[in-house]
Amino acid sequence: MQLWAPDEQSEHDLFSGGQLHGITIPDLPITHDGKELLEILTVVVSDHDKTNELSTMKHGIYPLILLACRHYNFPVPPTFWIPSELCAKFLKSCIKSLASIQLPAQVTPAKSRHKKTAKPLA
Repeated sequence: MQLWAPDEQSEHDLFSGGQLHGITIPDLPITHDGKELLEILTVVVSDHDKTNELSTMKHGIYPLILLACRHYNFPVPPTFWIPSELCAKFLKSCIKSLASIQLPAQVTPAKSRHKKTAKPLA
């Protein structure tokens, strides 16, 4: 998994199709508790993400950023899904709570309510 966030050059290049702008962090750690990932996301959003400095954000037309990301195949910046450090702290506490849940050793699939009837081939 990788992360991308706009930088100073993104003001121009994001909307004109430039491909060499923003900050990319590859090989994000996917672990059971997600602690390392959330720490990285918190640092990126608070220290490196320039999404809020884009003119479209300042003028309240932030959907253009999402449209440009979709059009030019860029990931949605983390500011849109982790809007603040407060939100990151909340996510950390949620993951901590989820990590404490004990799952059953064996999970059986739910039975279907639909009867399966086989029709002979003609």
